[in-house]
Amino acid sequence: MHKVRLDKFVKRITSVMMIGIITTATIWFLPMEAKATSSAQIQQQQNDLNSQIQENKENLNELNSLTNSLSNEQAQVLSEVAMLQAEITDLMASIDILEGEIEAKTQEIADVTVQLEEAIEREEKQYEDAKIRVKAMYEMGDMSYFGLLLEAGSFGEIFTRVEYIDKLYEYDQNLLDEYNQTRIEVAELKETLENEEAELETTKEECLIEQEALEESAAELQAVADDYGAQIAAAKREAAAYAAEIKRQNQEYQQLEAQRQAAILREEEEKKKKEEAAKLAAAQANGTNLDGVASVNIVNPDGSVTTTVAGVTTTTGGTATTTTGGGFTGDAYTVDTSIITGANGSQAGKDVALYAVQFLGNPYVAGGTSLTNGADCSGFTQAVYSSFGYSIPRNSYAQRSAGTEVAYSDAQPGDIVCYAGHVALYIGGGKIVHASTERSGIKISNATYRPILSVRRII
Repeated sequence: MHKVRLDKFVKRITSVMMIGIITTATIWFLPMEAKATSSAQIQQQQNDLNSQIQENKENLNELNSLTNSLSNEQAQVLSEVAMLQAEITDLMASIDILEGEIEAKTQEIADVTVQLEEAIEREEKQYEDAKIRVKAMYEMGDMSYFGLLLEAGSFGEIFTRVEYIDKLYEYDQNLLDEYNQTRIEVAELKETLENEEAELETTKEECLIEQEALEESAAELQAVADDYGAQIAAAKREAAAYAAEIKRQNQEYQQLEAQRQAAILREEEEKKKKEEAAKLAAAQANGTNLDGVASVNIVNPDGSVTTTVAGVTTTTGGTATTTTGGGFTGDAYTVDTSIITGANGSQAGKDVALYAVQFLGNPYVAGGTSLTNGADCSGFTQAVYSSFGYSIPRNSYAQRSAGTEVAYSDAQPGDIVCYAGHVALYIGGGKIVHASTERSGIKISNATYRPILSVRRII
């Protein structure tokens, strides 16, 4: 019975091992490639990487399925081992009981042996005593018996003496018969006990053989379970390696996506610069601005420059920058540049801020990135930094993670101030310049006019 059960599990584990996933699975790693520079090249790398991720996921699913199958098989084998162990425990208890019965039977045989020896001794003694009496009477002869009868005082005494002699013979015979019967009964009892003891010994031996067979089967099944355990551990190790590689590949995919987005922005910016350069070259040839409108630059006595383009006048330099274009007027479109130049911070940041305030009063255009024709909040900050050769993300949410975070109390000109769904450039003195709304355009505001979420330093 146990051999059949063992063969069943051996066939199971052999069929499982034939799957061969553990030994044949291959983890796909992204090969070393030259660093891609264009968005199209990066996209191709992403496609290749995604194919490898999907194949690794399929292999991981197969390994997980195999692990579950192996675990179920191992559980059945261990259940069978537990049943065998229970049978072994019961059998050992039976052997203990048999040993106790054998020990008791051995003691009974020892006691009966003593009784038999005593019965034989009594029988032999009685036999010897009877032989002595018979011999004595025989030696007396018939005359002695006749004289014994003649010495009797009466006829009745003669009968009494004859009866005594007969009774003496009968007594000896009965006693010998009794002792002989006792000896026979004791001998038969001893033989019975010895047979019973032999049967107990045989039963014990059979139990020991069965115990040995059960223990052998249990050991073999335990080896099968251990083999399952080794395969499960190997599958889990390989699954962990797949999971780790998939995680790494997903991270690399995200990095590639960030690189692709940056490449797209870079390519768009390069395309825009080429277009603007072409337009500028054409405008210079025609004596107009980039929009084809004649422009006039006048240098003022204080060193400021007044530029008039299509009726929009902007004055920069000196101590103030004012803009009267786009129909926007008021304090929100005039800034004392000394708050920028006199603030703490790097000259590079101050240059960014001084450049940004030149576009006060220009329009707000949703999705726009033009400093002159219109930009939204993140398009404005991106275009300003792009003019200095810095690439930052396009939308306000992504700009909240650009550069390095600093406390608002440490804000310097050129830092990006981030709000919920909005960004602005800090210019110093608690002020910001930003593309606010379609109604107000690019303007100056107090930095704390809304709750500040983060301040990011780009340079």
